[in-house]
Amino acid sequence: MDNLLPLLIVVVVVAAVVWYLNNKKKRLPGQMARQSQSNETSLQWDDILRAIINYANENKKLPEAESPINLKQGETAHIMDDSAVMMEERSVSVSNRAGGAVRVARGLYLGGSQSVSRRHDEMKEIDRGQLTFTNKRIVFIGATKTKQFELNKIIRLEEYTDGFSIAYEGKEKKTIFRTSSNPSQWNLYFQLQNKLNRGEELPQYETNISFEQ
Repeated sequence: MDNLLPLLIVVVVVAAVVWYLNNKKKRLPGQMARQSQSNETSLQWDDILRAIINYANENKKLPEAESPINLKQGETAHIMDDSAVMMEERSVSVSNRAGGAVRVARGLYLGGSQSVSRRHDEMKEIDRGQLTFTNKRIVFIGATKTKQFELNKIIRLEEYTDGFSIAYEGKEKKTIFRTSSNPSQWNLYFQLQNKLNRGEELPQYETNISFEQ
């Protein structure tokens, strides 16, 4: 048994490190974690992101995509996700019965159970549909809801493992999108488009991937 103790310690330490790395990035509340990507896939994706940055720097615009929506004058589409889920944080009230009657004489009771209401926030699915990123806005077209977020009014876009949230000017609560596409690409495009709008130079990276102009 004494000989197995060092081996058990090593196994526990390795398991703890793996768990930390897999949980380092926040997940959307109430969603199951996706399987972690292999090192090879991760490296390939990093290379794609570098190629996108290089393209944007050289062409002063992001790689274009086919537009599923009617674009405004001077507007171009860059990412599209057909199976996005729009979610919002909603305040929910839960009632519980508390307390009880007290016997003060034969057949006479005072008091009784009372309803105690508590509120808490939880994530609620609002709609499913198509999400599009353009050089001017992020547009969601669902089965019942249509929303658009002007890029210059987005205070912050926060990335999760399976989606991202938008903190928007004039709105107290964030809108969250769970996406089938890589959330890192949406975050990168948002950051790059803001820099392009400000006329800032972007870094150059060595990569074997290129985009057709």
